[in-house]
Amino acid sequence: MQVFHSSPDLIESFNFSRGVHFGGIFSSYEAGLRKLKNLQQHKDLDQDHIYVYNCQLKEVDFYYSLDVGNDIEWQKQILKAKELGYKGIRYKNLYEPDLHSSYLIFDSDLIEIVDVLEMSSDDVEEELNFIY
Repeated sequence: MQVFHSSPDLIESFNFSRGVHFGGIFSSYEAGLRKLKNLQQHKDLDQDHIYVYNCQLKEVDFYYSLDVGNDIEWQKQILKAKELGYKGIRYKNLYEPDLHSSYLIFDSDLIEIVDVLEMSSDDVEEELNFIY
C-alpha cells in the first residue's frame, strides 16, 4: 500500500530504532511543514522546502493503537506491539488528519522508498489549502 513521509532532511534510509511515522499524503505535508517551521525557528535556517517520500508499505497485520501523541507514549506502544510480535502500528492520526490510516513502523523490511519529491513550502501549503 502507498504511504508517505515528509521531512526537511534528505533521507537515504530511515532509522527505525524508535519507529518512523507514515500516512496519507496530506498528513505527510502537514508533518513536513511543522518540522520545517520548527527547524527555521530553532536553527535559523533559510531552507524553504521539504522532501516528500512516496513509499510502499507491505500489507501485514498491524497492532492497533489510539494516537498517543508523544514520543514517550509511542515508545510504550512500540514495546507492547513488539511483545505481541507486530512490526508496526496502525492508528488514526489526530494531529495531521487524512483520509488514510497512519502507521508507526519499526521494522525496515516493511517499507520501500519508491520516489522522493522536493517541494517548496509554498507549494505544500497550496496543496493543503486546496483540500481545506
